[in-house]
Amino acid sequence: MLEILRSRCTSVLAAALVTVCLAAGSVQGQRIALIPDIGVYIPTQELINVVDGGTLQQQISLSVGGKLDIWFGNRVGIQATGSYAPSQLSLTVSEFGVSPVQEDANIFMGSGRLMVYLIPPTSPVSFLINGGVGLVNRSGEAYADLDDQTDVGGTVGATIGFHLGRLIQLRLSGESYIYNPSFYDQTEFQGSTQNDINLSFGFGIPLLGLGSG
Repeated sequence: MLEILRSRCTSVLAAALVTVCLAAGSVQGQRIALIPDIGVYIPTQELINVVDGGTLQQQISLSVGGKLDIWFGNRVGIQATGSYAPSQLSLTVSEFGVSPVQEDANIFMGSGRLMVYLIPPTSPVSFLINGGVGLVNRSGEAYADLDDQTDVGGTVGATIGFHLGRLIQLRLSGESYIYNPSFYDQTEFQGSTQNDINLSFGFGIPLLGLGSG
């Protein structure tokens, strides 16, 4: 089951990257950059209220991933992203004094975004905002019995860039994924709209030979 989930995540991300690259190929003068990054995944909402005083909560985790940027001029571009967080799911029943029980509950986040620079990349410090469609896929022991582990929703974010020389740029990014988990329909418990945040930093690396600028 885990291998199937990983294969599905890889296929989704690969399809997004291919779509972005095909779109870029039809436009002259584009600039392309790859941004490997590392950060922290922060779920802000409880997944499920199990009983009075009990909750299921996705845990904060390290995240690793990357972004592919394609720019059409100095202000507007598109982006494909993917991040993996080896998280855990914690069951807490505080009313009975039971210690939290944790199981592996990994998270994959992917997205396709439109980006707009408010402060252009030609400045020493740049600033952009973005938004689009996000995908959240769950895997691991905690979600092994669910029929549907993938959710689709909206995503928004922002990035501050600092030039380190002529080509390399330090990027500090924040992304929010907003969605309703589909597995609520598979349980008798009530949940809430999720807002998962991914904070990351990485280095923008131009892909030489693919575009200009």
